[in-house]
Amino acid sequence: MRRQRIRHSLLIISLLLFPITQFYFSPYISIDGAAQGIVSGSLLVFVVLFLAGIFVGRAPCGWIMPCGGLQEVCFYANDKAVPVGGKDYIKRIIWVVWFGLLLTLLLFNFGHWSVDPLYHIAGGISISAPVFFIIYYAVLIVFVANSLLIGKRASCHYICWMAPFMILGRALGNAINAPRLQLSVDADACVSCRHCSASCPMGIDVHQLIQTNRMEHPECIFCHECVSQCPEHALAIQFQRSK
Repeated sequence: MRRQRIRHSLLIISLLLFPITQFYFSPYISIDGAAQGIVSGSLLVFVVLFLAGIFVGRAPCGWIMPCGGLQEVCFYANDKAVPVGGKDYIKRIIWVVWFGLLLTLLLFNFGHWSVDPLYHIAGGISISAPVFFIIYYAVLIVFVANSLLIGKRASCHYICWMAPFMILGRALGNAINAPRLQLSVDADACVSCRHCSASCPMGIDVHQLIQTNRMEHPECIFCHECVSQCPEHALAIQFQRSK
């Protein structure tokens, strides 16, 4: 449980810093910069998330993402699990359309690229003028509304434009068998209490993964909740290559 207190603390700190960091996660700034041949700070962040995904999958979602923290605060109002695999494809469609436009703009301006990490971020602070609070609160309203109306981490499932970067990074890490975070289980110790599945903030049926001996899921954010809630200590998350 100490690990969960640390995780929750990091998420809250990240959420409090969101007025400073918001534009570093902005899909619009990436597009606007690419239209002018500028590699913006948000695009650099997306590249880092893809590379990080090779080794840690979607762990940033579970530990440091500000809107992840915002959604977990909403658990107190609606702790209903969102079905995995239902409409998770929506975020992939959003990403394909957005990334296709981004790539097209970058290729159109090939040979004239420049890098500006602070593009549209005056002084490195996202909310540097009162008008930007409109964008800030609009994002908060969308994420909170999804959580309150649909359930736990609904925006992570349906609309997050950053998740596919980490999902693709994870797929690459699996393909090349890079050393990476992996959920493992001592199947003999499992007593089928299903606490692991009930505690998963992403609604993953962890018990089913155990039964099928396939401890891998693209929606896993390596939050350790299932590990912390297992009364038999059958689950663990380790950094290793697949055997």
